[in-house]
Amino acid sequence: LDILFSQERPVGYDGNWAKLAERDDYMIMRQRCYDWGNEREPRLSIECLDPPSRHLKPRMSVPQIADKLDLLVGFSDRLSGLFYKWQNDLRDRKGINIFELTRFSEWGGVAMQQYWQAAFVFSPDEALILETEIPDLAPYWNVQLNDPFFNAIEFIYRQSSLNGHTAKLDPDGKFRAVIALEDPGVANWLDPVGYTEGTVIGRWYDTGTFPIPTLRRVPVADLHKLLPAESPRRTPDERQEDLRKRRAGAQRRKRW
Repeated sequence: LDILFSQERPVGYDGNWAKLAERDDYMIMRQRCYDWGNEREPRLSIECLDPPSRHLKPRMSVPQIADKLDLLVGFSDRLSGLFYKWQNDLRDRKGINIFELTRFSEWGGVAMQQYWQAAFVFSPDEALILETEIPDLAPYWNVQLNDPFFNAIEFIYRQSSLNGHTAKLDPDGKFRAVIALEDPGVANWLDPVGYTEGTVIGRWYDTGTFPIPTLRRVPVADLHKLLPAESPRRTPDERQEDLRKRRAGAQRRKRW
């Protein structure tokens, strides 16, 4: 796969092309992984087709290095503040346990992707049942939990996220998951790792429709009466095997 970036499309060029504006100075690439550890990541390179012949990239000076390190250190602080405010605005706007659909277009969201997110709250003796239709056309979708500061909850050793490959659908074609502090014995348990509040965010990528899921707050004691009898379950041994595969897949998956 080749993509040409330039200010103007070359005459007669009919390959993949994207406009490169004069102000553009970086690119972001996302790699999606469904079957962790078993899918193969691409090898990529960027080649400048008309490099300046006499001006090689100079060595950075000490002040330049210091400036870039300052920017790097401040990046996490700026991003954390940005998403923390976004999370609080979502809660103020929608309340708790109510999903909102958005494209994040003002923040440079992926063009063919819709996000569904909600601020969640429950008590230790309660659980949240997440339920949604799955689009007929769904090349990629996922759901994950974040802590009260919008940091991703531990996802290598704990099942705090699921995607279209790992999720188990009910016989009626719906996806139902349970957010609860203790393992409820259902296949689609989303483990909040001790948190009783935070955010849950999912993605529909290039799907035919964009359903808005629901969250239902229920007593843990009533959980199995409120789920379909056919919802996939997990024994403790099966859960440990799921987590073993998750750990192994995450270690083999390239994430940086």
